[in-house]
Amino acid sequence: MSEFNPYQTPKSNLTRSSESAIVLAGRGQRFLAAMVDGIIALVVMIPVMMVLGVFSYSMKGLQPPFFLMLSATSIGFVVFVAIHATLLSRYGQTIGKKALGIRIADMEGNKPPLGTILFKRYLPVSFIGLIPIVGQFLPLIDALFIFRGDRRCLHDLIAGTQVLRMQEAASTGGAPKPAPGPD
Repeated sequence: MSEFNPYQTPKSNLTRSSESAIVLAGRGQRFLAAMVDGIIALVVMIPVMMVLGVFSYSMKGLQPPFFLMLSATSIGFVVFVAIHATLLSRYGQTIGKKALGIRIADMEGNKPPLGTILFKRYLPVSFIGLIPIVGQFLPLIDALFIFRGDRRCLHDLIAGTQVLRMQEAASTGGAPKPAPGPD
């Protein structure tokens, strides 16, 4: 009988072609990319923190006031956006990710919108770090999530993103695509 059954399981081809295979970025690649981005941030932010007076509190063994840290974090986020916005918008990459051949993608392998990357992936983790006591452990907790099977850190889970390996675009000048093959 070929009658339409509204309760029948939908049928679809769930196999991916090798050209569009999604390959997760390696933990080492992600670590090194974060280190490159961190060094860039340090070079820019150390003078800013000196001007704001953050280090003078630390040298006296005092905790900087919350609003000073909020200001420093806000300036840091603006600096991060100024440095990385173009690459994030076009390719889903920071300078470190570009150098290591990896990119941020949504769960289907597409580049997420810049707003999602900035305001769901980076902003929450930046400002949650300001919460006394709990915020000090967040970077470690965030980083430890990389050891899950899907290699998604806490910030990836918040934003619905993942980090993939890149494959050079075809010589025809096409857009870069995820690298095929096993990890």
